[in-house]
Amino acid sequence: IHSVSITRTVGTGGAIGALGSETNAMRLIKFDEKSSTKFKLVDVGHNAPVKAVSYDPHDHRQLATASGDQVQIVSSDAEKPLVAAKANAQVTSVSFGRMNGNGTKLIAAGCVDSTTRRFVLKEQRGEMELVAQRPLQGHSMSVSAVAVSDDGKFIATGSCDCTAKLYVAETGEELTTFSGHTEEVTSVCFSHDSQFLATGSRDGTARLFPIGAMRRLRTWQGHTEGLLAGWISEDGTHFITTSVRGALMTFSVATGACMKAVQQQSQAVATCAVFSRNGVYMASAEDIRVRVVEVATAWEVKVFYHPSTVDCISFSPDGRYVATGCQDRKVRVFDREGKEEHSETLAKLDAVNCHKTLEHHDTVLSVCFSACGFYIATGSRDKLARVHFLGREGQEPETVLALPHECAVTAVSFSQDDRLLATGTDEGLVSIFSFETLDDDDRLLHRLDAGKSCVLTLAFTH
Repeated sequence: IHSVSITRTVGTGGAIGALGSETNAMRLIKFDEKSSTKFKLVDVGHNAPVKAVSYDPHDHRQLATASGDQVQIVSSDAEKPLVAAKANAQVTSVSFGRMNGNGTKLIAAGCVDSTTRRFVLKEQRGEMELVAQRPLQGHSMSVSAVAVSDDGKFIATGSCDCTAKLYVAETGEELTTFSGHTEEVTSVCFSHDSQFLATGSRDGTARLFPIGAMRRLRTWQGHTEGLLAGWISEDGTHFITTSVRGALMTFSVATGACMKAVQQQSQAVATCAVFSRNGVYMASAEDIRVRVVEVATAWEVKVFYHPSTVDCISFSPDGRYVATGCQDRKVRVFDREGKEEHSETLAKLDAVNCHKTLEHHDTVLSVCFSACGFYIATGSRDKLARVHFLGREGQEPETVLALPHECAVTAVSFSQDDRLLATGTDEGLVSIFSFETLDDDDRLLHRLDAGKSCVLTLAFTH
């Protein structure tokens, strides 16, 4: 998979997500309440790997894709592009935005020939056209990242030439060049108020630039490995960075001061990470260790150790409990607010710090809490998806449903109303089950073929 784009808001017919991959396919998993087939896998054909996807931030029925030298606009209701245009160079990245708040739809596409192509989407009498604008120039090497600001005034680009540039979205005028990185700039990100630009690089540093001043505010260093990602918080007060080795750092946007740094203590790579539903906490799995961190401050709340490698994590809806799936065939539920006890042996740690324990016959590959918090769905290499009732405090959990599959179950997800359960397998099969019916023959509602690629994650719209 080369790229993923998720809708920010969800309505009737909203897409769960879009994925671009090496298999020349861009797939949408769509939920349509008006259709007799509630879940539909839409495969939009491309003649080259899909390198980037990006939703229109103001109309989640449309998204832009980049494949080969083409930019396409796709409707979440259609199985073929609405309109396409040639970029005349291989496209590496794409961003969908609105120009200057006037509603004009703008697509920016970074290309390997060091330019960024701009297209305006015009719609008239049911016809669509992508009208090419003057390309953005100035980089000396391939453009690897592109972003349109939320207010539609600016376009930012990152390049293999170690620089980032800022342009006026409407005219294409280059405003400034942000330099200082020593390796490829892999990500560019605007704050939600479009006042700041954050850049991330393979050199392991992140930089924050105030747009109005056109100068570098700070350069943040400290990651010993390459920078994985960076985010500006929704309220614009914090900038959070993480490295490929799991180090997490939080900075103040106002002062540039490092508020908290949580360094990885082992050489294990973070294999998975999830946020609590309220966005307050993040849990990451690093070999046998699961860290729970407060996002705003990067404060390490709890560390849960396991006897074997952790492959999956899930937060309960209230963020109190953390469920983990391991290679030792067990699912463990930990209480984030529970008293932490210490022991010299992992077996003892498991006994005293684990709230509840569930089991499979092979490695546990996926875990998910229900929306009500009383159930946990799990998937395993033993070809079973199971639903467990956790019970009240002091009660033993009970397996209430076992769903056999033909291969390993790699993803599980409850719908937001707990009426449906989705499972995905390592052979690309997605199944939708009813969690309401008592009749096993009527439980399977639909099956979707995602190709031969392993299904890594699933999610329902609200």
